[in-house]
Amino acid sequence: MSQGPQLVVAEETPAPAPRASRWRRASSRGRDNSSGGARVNRRDIPENEYVGGWLCPTKVDLVRLVDMSPAVRRARILAGAFCGIGVAAMVPWLGWWPLAVFGLAPVPLLGLDRLLQRAERPERLIAGSLCLHATLILIGAALSGGLHSPLLPWVAIPVVTAAARFRLPVFLVGAVLATVGLAVVAVLGSPHELEHNPTPLLGFIVLLGTLVVAQQPVLNAELRWRRDAVLDPLTGLLNRQGLQGRFREVAEQARLTEAPVSLVMCDLDGFKGLNDQYGHACGDAVLKGVAYVLRKELRSFELLYRVGGEELLLVLPGAGLRPGCDVAEHVRSTIERSQPAGLPVTVSVGVSSATGEEIEFGPMFEAADRALYEAKRSGRNRVAYVLTLSSERPLLAADVAPLGA
Repeated sequence: MSQGPQLVVAEETPAPAPRASRWRRASSRGRDNSSGGARVNRRDIPENEYVGGWLCPTKVDLVRLVDMSPAVRRARILAGAFCGIGVAAMVPWLGWWPLAVFGLAPVPLLGLDRLLQRAERPERLIAGSLCLHATLILIGAALSGGLHSPLLPWVAIPVVTAAARFRLPVFLVGAVLATVGLAVVAVLGSPHELEHNPTPLLGFIVLLGTLVVAQQPVLNAELRWRRDAVLDPLTGLLNRQGLQGRFREVAEQARLTEAPVSLVMCDLDGFKGLNDQYGHACGDAVLKGVAYVLRKELRSFELLYRVGGEELLLVLPGAGLRPGCDVAEHVRSTIERSQPAGLPVTVSVGVSSATGEEIEFGPMFEAADRALYEAKRSGRNRVAYVLTLSSERPLLAADVAPLGA
């Protein structure tokens, strides 16, 4: 049985604490050392611990909302440009007031993506942006003819955009609010016309309702695909489908806060032999048991992925090499003590860490994999690490070696 890491460091080592709190402190030290600390991203919270709101009640809703932002950015800019050109072309007939109102529209668009990366509640930011654009369109319509304004149908644009971002109840409410806005514009801009001929308003309402109904099957299909794609069906852990994209976000946030990031690569020892001896059903039970134990112990900002048959990858935002090795050792010892499915199961672990521009998934993954191979080669049930990403000779955590935070 491997002993815990005995790492020689320049500073005083805290006294041992109970197992669960030591595990949590390991990553907290790395986070506290970063400038300002790394804020927990709600996308990193496990599904069973996620607390949403009416806009994004589930984690899948939140992930879809944020992921759509870079995907629709070019289309959003082009649509805004078309609207601006159209309003400018109508100036001889509509006057300058609609153009002046629409001149405010690009302001939130230009900084939206950057604000989303730092927003604690990105769904509120996006909903506010959509409401602002709908309001600007309605004001422009009221100033340019009310019910007969050529700008009035444009209120469908933010409604359709909401359908691409939010679940059905949200954009249904958006469609209702847009309908109320249309009625207000019609009353203010052309009250007598609405009394004698309300058919244009009714036509716009039918258009909004049709768009909402047509978008719903597409939205439901995408949400089902996302739910199936991001979670491993056996263990309930995140899978590698969105790993590199999520890691890029972690890396960008770490660079902004000058915080480190560590990768902890885990591989169950002798798993093929276990499957051959006890059967695949028992192997599946072991994987489920390991996933349950680790999910129960990890903090919400520590991202756990199943990246292969018996391989797990732990992403530790804000944790340097020493905290990463501490967490790795607790992963190792916890799995050994837990005996998932009633079997003596051990795990070998490799750790890599980086800061600044060195935080890149490929080199860090390869370095952690080299360390994992060293742990296997040295007898299994051990933790190994690399001092730098270019280190060709990983070190065992049980060895006496200088190790910085």
